[in-house]
Amino acid sequence: MIYWKDVYSVGVVKLDEEHKDLIESINIVDELYYSNKEEAIPKLEEINRKLVNHTFNEDEYMISIKYPNRNSHVQRHTEILENFDKHILLVKRSKTEEEYHKAILRLSIFMRDDILLHSLGEDREYHIWQSSKKLS
Repeated sequence: MIYWKDVYSVGVVKLDEEHKDLIESINIVDELYYSNKEEAIPKLEEINRKLVNHTFNEDEYMISIKYPNRNSHVQRHTEILENFDKHILLVKRSKTEEEYHKAILRLSIFMRDDILLHSLGEDREYHIWQSSKKLS
């Protein structure tokens, strides 16, 4: 289980709430290992909708603060969304229980390595930039 810590905050309540929800989504994916494909697919599609919505909201925020690295950040979001779609497709195409479990494990690893680390690292960069701008 992964839990939210205040140190993860980007200083924007709405985005922090969405990050908390994404962390909870990682925990949900971990639990799906003990489920089956038919139960997993609607949950994964809901997580995908949340992820798409979050990247849109984050982009809107970066526009509002005139974040200079917005383009590269948006490009990274595009990569994450495309990879998430590929992982969902692997789950959908799994034909055996073993294939399903492998696909869920790969998705869980991807969510930790790409989504969580992005949220805790790259997303904090716009917070640091915005904070330094306020001090100027």
